[in-house]
Amino acid sequence: MITNVEQKLERYFQQQTEAGRFSGTVLVAREGDILLKKGYGFANYETSEKNKPANIYTIGSMTKALVTLSILLFRDVLKYLAVSR
Repeated sequence: MITNVEQKLERYFQQQTEAGRFSGTVLVAREGDILLKKGYGFANYETSEKNKPANIYTIGSMTKALVTLSILLFRDVLKYLAVSR
């Protein structure tokens, strides 16, 4: 059964893809239940290969920035909690 949340997610990512603002694979889950697992746009524009949930992406150095940002955000949360006590 498709829920309203699933419909909204599907519509949002489809609109972003059609507008050229998104191409990739999405996995959204809540409390262990998968709400959306789908590929949007192309994995390879030259061959017109479409994105699929099983695609593997080379993300290179992107993880370094994400880890750094996560650590900084966590540090700020800890500071806030320490001050709030």
